[in-house]
Amino acid sequence: MQAGRRIEVFAPIAAALALGLGLWLRVVALGQDGFWEDEVFSASFAQLSFPATLIAVLVLDVHPPLYYLQLNAWGRLGHGDVWLLLNSVAWSTAAMLGVYFGTRRQFGSSAGLLALLLCAVLGGEIFFAHELRMYAMASCLAVLSWIAAGRLAADYRLVRAWPLIVVLVLLGAIHSASVIAASAALLYVFPSGSRAQIRRALPTWIGIAAIVACSYLPWLVSAGSRNSIGHAASPSLPALLQTVGGWLIGYGALTLPAWLRIAAAGVVALGLLAAALSDARLARLVLCFLVWPLLFGALLCVLVQPIWLDRTFAFCAPFVAIAFGAAVGARLDQAARSARSASGSALASAETSAETSAETSAEASALGSASIIATLCATSALIAGSALLAYLQAITPDRPDRYRDLAQYLAAHASRGEIIYAPREIDFWGLNRYLVGADWGSILTFEDGPVMQTRKRWRRVYAWLGPAQLQRLGALPLSRRYDGYRIPIYDGLTPLPDEPGVSGEWLVSMDGEPLPALSEAHLCASSYPAPIRFGDLQLYHWRCP
Repeated sequence: MQAGRRIEVFAPIAAALALGLGLWLRVVALGQDGFWEDEVFSASFAQLSFPATLIAVLVLDVHPPLYYLQLNAWGRLGHGDVWLLLNSVAWSTAAMLGVYFGTRRQFGSSAGLLALLLCAVLGGEIFFAHELRMYAMASCLAVLSWIAAGRLAADYRLVRAWPLIVVLVLLGAIHSASVIAASAALLYVFPSGSRAQIRRALPTWIGIAAIVACSYLPWLVSAGSRNSIGHAASPSLPALLQTVGGWLIGYGALTLPAWLRIAAAGVVALGLLAAALSDARLARLVLCFLVWPLLFGALLCVLVQPIWLDRTFAFCAPFVAIAFGAAVGARLDQAARSARSASGSALASAETSAETSAETSAEASALGSASIIATLCATSALIAGSALLAYLQAITPDRPDRYRDLAQYLAAHASRGEIIYAPREIDFWGLNRYLVGADWGSILTFEDGPVMQTRKRWRRVYAWLGPAQLQRLGALPLSRRYDGYRIPIYDGLTPLPDEPGVSGEWLVSMDGEPLPALSEAHLCASSYPAPIRFGDLQLYHWRCP
């Protein structure tokens, strides 16, 4: 009883320390690199009005609007890099809490604490907590869907399904591939038991699935009408090892030996197999939230279009922590019970002078203690190694598009009389953010009008709202020229207007993107010089005669 009371006192303290470690790993070096291309989308949408954010997402992005809308609300207190990134940290912290309380409720205090410790140091979770994207939010909602599914399984009625339905609807409204996570939760909550029990619960499950499917249909149609994701891959063994190993050691730019990622994927796979074999509940969790998403994602790649990205399966990482924590916690509890039982038997044998029986019980107690020590050492090594790698990944610069560095270079070298030209709108947004400031202006106000008119969705929005209403919302393109800096900055793909007296031109482009024809764009150079590189960004400069 005294030991039990000590554990009850110690567990909250240990959980607070684990949460503190996870929080520290998620904020260390936060915002050190500036934003890259995808993050510039998030930051740019966050500085718009609420209605303008909806318009921007509808016209310019493949994903549903919920993530951007909540980030827009968060941004009411500021649009600086660190403050916006704290939104991802908050969602990742909420995911850790969900892992702790959900695992503790289903598998006990030891399992909850170990799952929290593992989730706190998982490289994949920490990587996405440092990104201004929706993946930390997706992880949190996926964990909440597992908790809600567990509560539904205890009382399988539609009235008890609404928390799960609401969470899955929200999940579907943040990412175009959220159907993978939703299908995992629906598979997890599929009725089980005897044939009669399944027959009785199946109509409820069908109702849940139908409601969720109806909520996902608009987002799936919207995503299907967009162009395919150019940087997505097809499923392959290297892609699988990268994704699964990254759940443990992250996806940063830290140079690691090739064998380490393979070893990390092996540790995850073997650990999940051991967890699945140890408990039927964990087998269901591993199958539904870790194996099925990879299979379903591969199937979508084959049947629809390539969507395989590490981030597509980011929501899976917390379930690695849950499976590991629950399995190790059960192992430790079992070993502790065996040691206590053997110790009690040894004491009873000693009192009755049964020497041989006492020796046998003492040996069993020693073996139980050794098993506890070995399990704790292995788990501690895994946690410590993962924490160290996560820290090294976090402090290693990893942004592929270094808009902040490019802007700093321009600020130091661009002279009056010159112009800056960023044909791609995302480069225009990122450049202005770091050249002028986070609140430089509305991305919808400064657009190349003829380019916007080529977008079917924009034409529909324009016809529906009209120019007067769009202007009131701050969503009407007024000019492609930005004069909030000391020299003009242009965006858009149509030819530049003639600018008499221009002494030099700067052009910002992305590696691999086609460059505009110099004569057609009304640029004064006869050929492109060698670029100055800032990661994948390229900066060209020439003097005008």
